Amino acid sequence: MLPLSAKLTRLVWSVLWGFTSMQTVNLFHVKTHLSKLVDQIATGEESEFIISRNGKPVARIVPIAAKQDISRRIGLAEGEFTVPESIDTVNETITELFYGKKPVADKSQSVHKP
Repeated sequence: MLPLSAKLTRLVWSVLWGFTSMQTVNLFHVKTHLSKLVDQIATGEESEFIISRNGKPVARIVPIAAKQDISRRIGLAEGEFTVPESIDTVNETITELFYGKKPVADKSQSVHKP
């Protein structure tokens, strides 16, 4: 557990300069203190741990990001803009830009011939 002054120092650095606390721990320490490390991540005391083996970083422990609520995606922009009445007037121009020719008048024929 860190003393209060060290916690405050990390908090000041993270708020003022955008730095997050990151601690490097060796694999043996992780094996013996995993539950404490996970608690520190879960409470926000630490933002991540770098696990090292023989002095070289090999893995990282980070918190899982919260899932985003996607229930409001449909209709999210409802009422934010209006669709003009003339939206379909340029369909032939767009088709010509995509296919390089005017669309076929008969709908039973394909616009794009391979």
